[in-house]
Amino acid sequence: MADRSIACLIDQYLDEEYDITTTKLGALYSAWSLPNLVTPFIAGVAIDRFGGPAVIVIGELLMVSGATLFAEGSSFMVFYISRMLLGIGYESTHLAARKLVVSINGSIPQCLDA
Repeated sequence: MADRSIACLIDQYLDEEYDITTTKLGALYSAWSLPNLVTPFIAGVAIDRFGGPAVIVIGELLMVSGATLFAEGSSFMVFYISRMLLGIGYESTHLAARKLVVSINGSIPQCLDA
């Protein structure tokens, strides 16, 4: 799966401006994926408790916060935290949106089933 984030577009800039090595760049890509190990369980409970639309809003806020933090960041740790926020927000929004589609449609349309 392709990384759908801002970091993949600015690899060279990060290396030149902030001395981000390929190892650190790999860690930034991992920061996007690591939250996906636990986020589905937490987001699932939140969706059942608060509803899909509320979790979508929270997920979108996390993604906007992560993207803003990444854009304004000036250190590797800030970049790493921002990527984690993006990953948590994306996974939460993705799960809540699928739940919302099922509640409206009765099932996931085949074109969205991945």
